[in-house]
Amino acid sequence: MANIKIIQRTNEVRVLMSDQEKELVWKYAEAMGMKPSRLIRNIVMLEVESKMKYINIPIVKAYRKYLELTDPEFLKKLSEAE
Repeated sequence: MANIKIIQRTNEVRVLMSDQEKELVWKYAEAMGMKPSRLIRNIVMLEVESKMKYINIPIVKAYRKYLELTDPEFLKKLSEAE
């Protein structure tokens, strides 16, 4: 069995948005049954991870290798999204 490490999220990122954008995010998060902060984080991470396959820098190569070893199914999903 692989070692599973629980991710501890200790960093904070602020997002500025208009009242209309905030209302839209809060309504969508409520409809999805999620906290708005989790929804925003998931959207940002999906966007970043979808763009990472086009970036050819060592840290991205290392992250792809990490995914090959720890989560090949997720890496396959990223590859299919092209």
